[in-house]
Amino acid sequence: MRRLAICGIVTLLLGLSVGPAAASPAHAAAEPQTTTVAAVGETTVRFDKPVAHVAVYWPDNPYARVTLAFSSDGTTFVGPVDAGRDDAGAETRDGMTYGAVHAVEGAVAVRVAADVPMERLTVVAIPSDGGAVPRLLLTAAFSPQEEGRPVVISRAGWGANAAYMTWAPRFYPPTKVIVHHTADNIVADGSQEYYAKLVRAIYYYHAVTQDWGDIAYNFLIDPLGNVYEGRYSDDDERSPAGEDIYGNGVVGGHTYSYNTATVGIAVLGTYGSKPISVAARASLERLLSWVVTRHGIDPMGSDPYFNPYGSASVKTFNIAGHLDYRPTDCPGAAFHKALPSIRQAVFDLTGPVPALVPSPTFVIIEKSDSSPVVGRKVTITATLKEASSRKPLAGRTVSFAIRGMGGETMPAGTATTDSAGVASLPLTCTSAQLQWVSAAFDPGGDSLFRGATTSTELDVALADLAAVSKGAQVQLSWRPEAAATSYNVYRNGKKVNTAPVFSAGYLDSGFSNGTGYSYQVTAIVGGRESAKSPAVIARTGAVVNPPADDPFSDSPSGPVVDPGSDPADVLLYSDIPRSHRYSVAIEDLTDCGVVNGAPGGLFRPGDPVTRQQFAKMIVLGGDYAVSESDICPFRDVQKGGDATLYPDNYVAVCAAKGIAQGKTASKFEPYANITRAQVMTMVIRAAKDLKPSAVPAPPAGWKGVLPAKDPTHGANIARAEYNGLLAGIDLSLFSVNGKATRGEVAQIIWNFRAK
Repeated sequence: MRRLAICGIVTLLLGLSVGPAAASPAHAAAEPQTTTVAAVGETTVRFDKPVAHVAVYWPDNPYARVTLAFSSDGTTFVGPVDAGRDDAGAETRDGMTYGAVHAVEGAVAVRVAADVPMERLTVVAIPSDGGAVPRLLLTAAFSPQEEGRPVVISRAGWGANAAYMTWAPRFYPPTKVIVHHTADNIVADGSQEYYAKLVRAIYYYHAVTQDWGDIAYNFLIDPLGNVYEGRYSDDDERSPAGEDIYGNGVVGGHTYSYNTATVGIAVLGTYGSKPISVAARASLERLLSWVVTRHGIDPMGSDPYFNPYGSASVKTFNIAGHLDYRPTDCPGAAFHKALPSIRQAVFDLTGPVPALVPSPTFVIIEKSDSSPVVGRKVTITATLKEASSRKPLAGRTVSFAIRGMGGETMPAGTATTDSAGVASLPLTCTSAQLQWVSAAFDPGGDSLFRGATTSTELDVALADLAAVSKGAQVQLSWRPEAAATSYNVYRNGKKVNTAPVFSAGYLDSGFSNGTGYSYQVTAIVGGRESAKSPAVIARTGAVVNPPADDPFSDSPSGPVVDPGSDPADVLLYSDIPRSHRYSVAIEDLTDCGVVNGAPGGLFRPGDPVTRQQFAKMIVLGGDYAVSESDICPFRDVQKGGDATLYPDNYVAVCAAKGIAQGKTASKFEPYANITRAQVMTMVIRAAKDLKPSAVPAPPAGWKGVLPAKDPTHGANIARAEYNGLLAGIDLSLFSVNGKATRGEVAQIIWNFRAK
């Protein structure tokens, strides 16, 4: 599950609880069981207790056929059935394939079979929650307060666990509706309690397992015709389900690249060969008629769609299926075939739908630091635009607020939009907990525009981690977190404490002198783990990253000298003191001949690295054999001999091993500066070539510090961070698209060699 934290304003009190206000379910929620196995032939996974729902996911092999057979007694298995696919899409999945959620009340084991061998397949088993959901919950619904408004079972009504929700709601005026099926194996004649359990299972699978922070769909409909509120919007009683107080729709996670400005409605079940039930269709048509009327959408129209935050575009019906946007079977052939008649039925209910007046607006919210640390300032910017023209609105007041998980909201201040429609507010992070920052435009008496809201999360790390080496031990200390119940300590990316750490210090021991290690810490607040702190490097036998008041430090960031020693006797480079973040890596790689210094006894750790230079460094770091017979395929790489500093033979090895690719088949651009994203991709390729087991893909639900949505490098960025290849680097200052520096590259290759 993603690591979360709170960022507050200087004047805010610590310890504010976080998340949306929601009634706690009256039933007890059993803890799901997650088991990862190697799937070779048939593999049986047994559960600790009977379960109600099961799903599986696996890396790579997106076209693999996986089947599941279930047993209620541990001996006799029924099935098999196809694992299916969960086609909802909030974001890219970094190579993971997710099966559908299967309803299997009372199962104690599952037998998994795949048509290709798999090193890792994960089974998610969600236990029964102990009986029927109380009728009080299932009848807790949004009552119609306007003509045509459908009855919707609220999140509290179907028993949403507020602790699973970590996603701050964004809003945008909807222009399209996308229908889905959930592709599960439910029975058509189940009870309302039966279907509510499935909604809760899908919620867990999306919010926790896939780490989307909430359920993907805006609404769900069961075969009985019940409509369920999906993605959380707000708790204002003036807002109908799925909207803010100004009528803007909450952005879902149902159709990758097409979530903004669309409403996703899912019908529970699989409809490849059978139609949805009569009751479900009637509810769908009523819900669609209300949505299109609310948002000025022509139910028979086919207007172009343009993602306001990206490049995705499509021209399709305003009421369409998932497969009209993405290559998928959703919502099933039979369901999709019925859409023309459904659109006509909706039009019969609505008639011509007029355009919205006043004109809708939207707010884009951004933060200056994607990896904030306690004590640092973060600037929140809100860009206000008119929805149809996307022109900025200047001179408008935007109100900012901090919201807690318990529903508490504290004003943070206001700012006026400039000529570009941008309003900014600086905040200071004070605590490692989860909090939302929201921005709202209230038009007041402005009759031209409708208001808008949106929000974002902040994931704040602990500050002031220091590592002091004492012989074969490393003493860690950090600034305590007032709201923390405990801490975790990570060495080289792996957690080392077997029991919770209750004080802001930890002694790591049992090492040999001269060994270097990277350390990070996290805080546990409200049952959630914060982001990892910026890493520090410790070499046993030396003082590294001391506290600011360390008696041997010339300044808080200056060089560290062991008393009685001459620094000139121990420093390889005059600009790399023992206290330098990358000193251990640079010295070790110099000893191995992987890196060299610059003229004048310097290393110049902040200088950029060219693509050709990095090719040589990764080849040397991986101990690849190089010879003059290696042929470089790129014409712009200069042919060199043994005396050439960066000969073409190293690039040739990278090309032959698939570590590096050219800009074209004949062009490498050897003297261009390499980006950090490119470095991570090449390092992961080299690691997979030399030792694939050392760099597995992150498990589902894992969320790193760095953005990893880039279609070319995103999966490798996530894999590099997850496997500790970036240990020792301050990721809060690490822009993946920035130029890689000599110091950073040395640290990454040092981590790579340690694998």
